[in-house]
Amino acid sequence: MLGELYNNTDSNQENVIVTVIFYNDAGDKVAEEQVAPIVEVVPRGVKVPFELEFQLRTAYHHYEFSVEGAPTEKSPRLDLQIVTHEGSGGDVYHITGQVNNPGDALSTYVQIIGTLYDGAGKVVNVGYDFLAAAQLPPGGTAPFDVAIEYPRENVTSYGLVVLGF
Repeated sequence: MLGELYNNTDSNQENVIVTVIFYNDAGDKVAEEQVAPIVEVVPRGVKVPFELEFQLRTAYHHYEFSVEGAPTEKSPRLDLQIVTHEGSGGDVYHITGQVNNPGDALSTYVQIIGTLYDGAGKVVNVGYDFLAAAQLPPGGTAPFDVAIEYPRENVTSYGLVVLGF
């Protein structure tokens, strides 16, 4: 199960957990699964994907989502800029490009998150790439390659989020 969550709170959030509760047709809970998004901190105003892998041993009729997190003072760098990008398919869908650091030195790493969408805007797969802080010095530009297992669904667009830590 794939999706996206949007931090519409007034603070950055950490320890974020997406909970999915599955119900049968009588409305009884039959299973519950949890997953964290693929980022350590979800900045306010930012949308990030999540991927929940599960195998239910019973049929379900519908499901409900809930999301919980804790406010944090941690603040990923949001000023990093994707300066070029392109996507290409095959057995693996690659989103390649260049990211620029217009600010100060990074502490640890850069995370580039790619989300693939179908024609209806549904998330069909996600992936990410990491760059070490030394690969992207102040004023520097570095290449990235987000390799995503190609989904069965037709990919019509993709989105990118870049965060610095």
